[in-house]
Amino acid sequence: HDARRRKCLMEALSFWTSIVLLPFFTLAGASLQLPGLTKVLPAALALVALRTLSNALGSASAGWLSEKYFHEARTTSATVQFTWMTLLAQAGVTLGLVLGLQSQPCFKRWSRQFGVLVLGVVMLNQMIGPILCRVGIQKILRVEVAAKRLEDGEESCSSSEDPLRGQRSVSRGHGSQLSDVTLGHRNNRSTYDTLLYPGTHGDVDINTGL
Repeated sequence: HDARRRKCLMEALSFWTSIVLLPFFTLAGASLQLPGLTKVLPAALALVALRTLSNALGSASAGWLSEKYFHEARTTSATVQFTWMTLLAQAGVTLGLVLGLQSQPCFKRWSRQFGVLVLGVVMLNQMIGPILCRVGIQKILRVEVAAKRLEDGEESCSSSEDPLRGQRSVSRGHGSQLSDVTLGHRNNRSTYDTLLYPGTHGDVDINTGL
């Protein structure tokens, strides 16, 4: 979330992603027994459904408590409703634990079947997780951007009605900084635009939507 470090982080991720993930997922996929996966598919589907339900209940409960008792967090109703959609994707750590478990001789009797089950769960989560994550982020940001537009509209109206508003703007500077932290600075708004309007590469005006 630090705009000063964003460029360096993106460059590092772009460079190391293919180097690290390609051999890692190759080894994980090689250890996946497809014939065994068909046997544990019902159990994998049940675990995916249970995990999805747990994430939905947990995130909604935490969001509701934050909205009700921690007003400084500025939790919106869209955040409460859609945060769970961003929490479903999983891969790296889980696969690493499975591979480590299978390499232990003391777990040899059941580690292979258990590993196939866990890899099946990860595979299903990876199929639905990224899609739902993008949808959830778009829904949350759409509500926040609409709230920002409404706030800017109210401020412009009050500014035209009150010519002395400029003298009081200094005292409201702290509140404006909080708004910038919540929705991102206008100069860094391309991230929101790209998520809300895929394919525009940040060229969409956040005020007009064009």
